[in-house]
Amino acid sequence: PLAFIEFMPELKGHGAEANSNAMTDEQGKFKLMHGAEPGAVIATHRVVVNEGQPPAGARGQDAASQTKLTDYMNSLKNRPIPGRYGSYSTSNARVEIKGEDKKLVVKLTR
Repeated sequence: PLAFIEFMPELKGHGAEANSNAMTDEQGKFKLMHGAEPGAVIATHRVVVNEGQPPAGARGQDAASQTKLTDYMNSLKNRPIPGRYGSYSTSNARVEIKGEDKKLVVKLTR
């Protein structure tokens, strides 16, 4: 939950303009956006998952903010996100989008 997820199509001749992304909700559900439009291009996508932005009170460098950040991170389920999913070059998570897919499942392993 509350993670930033990015779908990066494995298409020759296309760059970041073809990517789609979303922020997962508290249940881990998400709605992909491709620019300002919902969805993703039809292709096999490499999936990159990173921590979402922490709440405003947990972003500072002072001790109180760092304590809030620690408490926030400890409250999240399924953490830490394994580091290999954090970049295109190391993520082995893939999802194939064939058309009007309504439900996509991304499984991460430890």
